Amino acid sequence: MRITKKFLSMILAIVMVLGLLPMAAFATGTNNVYISVSYDGKYIADKNGDPIAYVPVSFEELASVDLDAYNLGEYTYDEDGDGVYEITALHMVIYAHENIYGGDFSEVTVTGSPGSSYFAGGVFGFDENLNYYLNGEYPLASAGWGATSDQIVLEAGDYLDIGSFSSWDFFGDSNYGFHFFADENGTFTHNYTAEENEACAVKLVRSYSGMGSGATVFDEAGYEISYGTALYDAAGTVTTDDSGCAEITFPAAGTWYLWADGGYGCEYPDSVVSTPAYAEVTVTAVQEEEPQQFNFSGSTMTLGNELVLNFVFDSSKVTGTDNYAVATIAREGGDAEVIIPQSQWSVYDESKTQIPVTLFAKEMTDRVTVVIYNAEGEQLSTPRTDSIVEYCGRMFANSTVQEDKILAVDMLNYGAAAQIQFKYAEETLANANLTEDQKALATVVTDMNDASKKGTGCAGGTLTLEDKILLNFVYNNSTIDNAAYATISYVDHYNTPVSYNIEAADFKYFNDDMKMIQINTLVVADCRTLVCVELFDADGNSMGTSTDSVESYTARSGQGLFEAILAFGYSAYNKFHN
Repeated sequence: MRITKKFLSMILAIVMVLGLLPMAAFATGTNNVYISVSYDGKYIADKNGDPIAYVPVSFEELASVDLDAYNLGEYTYDEDGDGVYEITALHMVIYAHENIYGGDFSEVTVTGSPGSSYFAGGVFGFDENLNYYLNGEYPLASAGWGATSDQIVLEAGDYLDIGSFSSWDFFGDSNYGFHFFADENGTFTHNYTAEENEACAVKLVRSYSGMGSGATVFDEAGYEISYGTALYDAAGTVTTDDSGCAEITFPAAGTWYLWADGGYGCEYPDSVVSTPAYAEVTVTAVQEEEPQQFNFSGSTMTLGNELVLNFVFDSSKVTGTDNYAVATIAREGGDAEVIIPQSQWSVYDESKTQIPVTLFAKEMTDRVTVVIYNAEGEQLSTPRTDSIVEYCGRMFANSTVQEDKILAVDMLNYGAAAQIQFKYAEETLANANLTEDQKALATVVTDMNDASKKGTGCAGGTLTLEDKILLNFVYNNSTIDNAAYATISYVDHYNTPVSYNIEAADFKYFNDDMKMIQINTLVVADCRTLVCVELFDADGNSMGTSTDSVESYTARSGQGLFEAILAFGYSAYNKFHN
């Protein structure tokens, strides 16, 4: 819409001022010059209805403006005398009026003479009521003398702010000036960066230049700054403090815009006397930090009635109680994944925790990988991979104790025997890499003593060597069906008495004619331990006593796998008692 009120047009030279470094020229290395146009403190609309706020125009586009075509050939300017005419603010005004604003420059009245040109009316729909700054300052041709548009040479990154007002009052009011946003150093900027949901500090200033002097910059306190994803479509506002500063928190990543309208006068409070400010904010998504993943301290072995490979870590690395570990066992035929909740972890010492992974004897060559996760499924540890074979290899390499080396050899021989017995991964036996010297350390099983005793109704005993060491007492149904419970008693390898009951409901199925009582509390070193099982009826009357041991069963059976566990048991006993 054409604005018809007449005011003085001051097309001013714009010079680069040291200390007011234009962001675009140095930060981007762009070939653009930027233009903003406002009326009474708000940006006017371009031909598409968008605000003309810091709109880029390339030098190639400006060079296409032929001053002769506008009967302005006399206003060409060769500042350095090299015979090549400079691109000036006059080129920018012509280009922006026609290509951005969508006007016809033939409707613009230009008067005066070179170095003293004057827009008498029509540019951007204004009459004589406009003023502008370049790079935040009033342009000077020389000290005390303003330059006109035809002799203002533009350089890459320059920004031209044109402001028009409906009242002459802007010219003499102390609140007059051009608004800009600034960085933390006070340098004018049209670009900020921020992270979503993080406070971004912004600053609003007003630049004032007298007709013959450089700029004075004022902090604009108590001003309202708007922000949104489109200019003039506010998602919120903030008010500047006494230093012109404010903080804005952007709720989402993307491009956001800041703007502040021009303000009213001090001497003329009914008149708008300053221009608006504009900036673009690039808001990036906050990159969530990955949990700090820690390394395991090492591995240990537990030689109970099962083989347990423990993965040890610093207890301080894991907080809370709902964590868990995932153990992946590289088994023959396909990996197996085992979830080990924190409730199953145990104390290694006062500063370390261990995660147990139970393995079959035949799985000594299988590699196990353990990773710790928190309740939200976030990975806390780096993966730790180990196997019983590798653990034994470290015992050979690092231990100076002979019993450790013997134990490792017997353990691997036991694993190899289990692989053969159960036809599992036989192509690589657990003891395959033992040297001749190491093989010579193996415990030789001799003089086995069968001290077993079959009580009333007892058919004998068996030994299960799969995942656990189970000593089984087998009874005829006719006897055991009358039993209410069994008392188990023995003295373990530390010479400590052990006694407990097993209720009849927990007796196990053996076959249609027999049931069995399983003893699952023996450890490897208890291989010589003689276990007593005494049956009692519902009235507490003894129904007979049976005894057996791992050694006794092996003496009776003489099979390779059982001899291997017995040798392993002997070396485990010697390890703990020497």
